[in-house]
Amino acid sequence: MRELKSEEDAVKLKKEKLANKEALAAKMIAEKRELNSQEVQKIRKEKLAKTELQKSRLSTEERLARVKEIKTPEPPKSPLDHVIDMAKKDALFYLEGKEISSDEAIDALKKNKSLNIKTLDSNSKQPKVYITKKPIIVDN
Repeated sequence: MRELKSEEDAVKLKKEKLANKEALAAKMIAEKRELNSQEVQKIRKEKLAKTELQKSRLSTEERLARVKEIKTPEPPKSPLDHVIDMAKKDALFYLEGKEISSDEAIDALKKNKSLNIKTLDSNSKQPKVYITKKPIIVDN
């Protein structure tokens, strides 16, 4: 009987040692992952600092050259040009809520350049163009 108990004790001891080794290995892996993420953050900060330093070292000529490379945007179309483009797309026109023809919309804009225009569904088959004297509020 004593031999049986000692064998059982030996098996238990081996299982405990194996469990301890597995727990220690899991702990080491977790610590290594944490260390790696800290190293990655440190490297990112160093790279960011390096690029900022390079930007600050640009000469005045290089800065001017970069500014010249930036293209200025084209000015927006005039309201009349926009209405003409929408007329070509067979849009529906409304003046103060009343449906009008494209020719009437163009004439109205020629007579009164301070009219406000709102175009809905400009890329659809039949856009809708609302022309009004009142201000147009755009909801975001």
